Amino acid sequence: MSDIKKGGDFGLGEENTAFAKYFIGKSYLNPLTDPNKTSLFIANVTFEPACRNNWHIHHAKSGGGQILICVSGEGWYQEEGKDAVSLKPGMVITIPANVKHWHGSKKNSWFSHLAIEVPGEETSNEWCEPVTDEEYENISNSVFSINVGKSDGKPYLIRSWEKYNKMSAEEKAEVDKLRKELYEKFGVDEE
Repeated sequence: MSDIKKGGDFGLGEENTAFAKYFIGKSYLNPLTDPNKTSLFIANVTFEPACRNNWHIHHAKSGGGQILICVSGEGWYQEEGKDAVSLKPGMVITIPANVKHWHGSKKNSWFSHLAIEVPGEETSNEWCEPVTDEEYENISNSVFSINVGKSDGKPYLIRSWEKYNKMSAEEKAEVDKLRKELYEKFGVDEE
């Protein structure tokens, strides 16, 4: 999206070369706090379109984890074994310690979030395998998830094409009926 300021209000920062091996695509890092001066590290992380980090885990004996505050563009967040969550500015994602997950931008959008490392006891990060192109494409093109949210001030739906295409004709008819009812009653349309 050309109207999105890369990095949002917190700035793009420098290319994230130190962690490049844990990303598909380019990411940028703009530290907002100094870990030598405070126990709370906050950085603005920016992903170019289709960039995502590897699956990873923020380990902690107690406390720990990470908080993401979405500030610009559109992205994805997914925990292992769960559906991906569509991210937009203003959304906050609380990632518990010891949960395998990944996050990154959507295919056609730059995306920035503030990453807040939650203090804890015996914390460490474990970088795991990359999110494969197939996994990413299945999310990017995926099923009718009736996620009603706000896009430019208007409610919207996201259709997960992967799941929709696997439905029976009767199931598809039910989903299409629901979409039509939501549109007629609330002005909700697909993104």
